[in-house]
Amino acid sequence: MAWTPLSDRIHHLPLILAGPILRRTEPESVTVWVALQNSCEVTLEIYSTHHGNGMAIQELMLRGTRTTIPIGKHLHLVAVTARSIGNDHLISGQVYAYDLRFEDQQTNTHLNLQHALSSDGFPNISVSYFEHQLPTLPSRPMI
Repeated sequence: MAWTPLSDRIHHLPLILAGPILRRTEPESVTVWVALQNSCEVTLEIYSTHHGNGMAIQELMLRGTRTTIPIGKHLHLVAVTARSIGNDHLISGQVYAYDLRFEDQQTNTHLNLQHALSSDGFPNISVSYFEHQLPTLPSRPMI
């Protein structure tokens, strides 16, 4: 198999090149890191789940938006932090779901996490064991 430069393959890769990686969780905030091939405004949303078991999404609890920082022509990084909406906070021992939304302002393209992980070469990427198809995170125990 012949070697093909990344510049010839980059447009066949998903928007997300690395991540999402859970960076930090606190009772009032969650930070997720992601590397993208295009500049985007990234929104992180954290949802409570039914009985805190991760099975079914209930309500939006935290939200945050941040724009990526260009590191190279096809490498844009962001660590986006979602903060409490109102008086909501994460409870220790509960499971929460999260979603990322990506807005490319140059092309006016909007993608959710599932679509940002998919491309011609990676058509069926699953990020969840649950029906809602969102990744989950446990709230860390309070020490």
